[in-house]
Amino acid sequence: MSEKNFAALTAAGPVDVALVPHWWLTDDDGQAFLRDRWRPRHVVAFHLGANDAAGAAAIQARLPQAWVCTKPGEARTY
Repeated sequence: MSEKNFAALTAAGPVDVALVPHWWLTDDDGQAFLRDRWRPRHVVAFHLGANDAAGAAAIQARLPQAWVCTKPGEARTY
């Protein structure tokens, strides 16, 4: 989650929807990268188990605007 690792992403321009691993959203450095460098309009958490209610709640507490899929087959259109 460093600027060096993702220089190509940040150089590509504005991001509408970022699909990010859930651990970025519960990590201070991950949140800082998203907020300060990448700045996507929408954030979708993935790699979170459908039955991981505690993980989903932790993400929603730290980043309420992020979408966290909590049911198999959920979909959203952006």
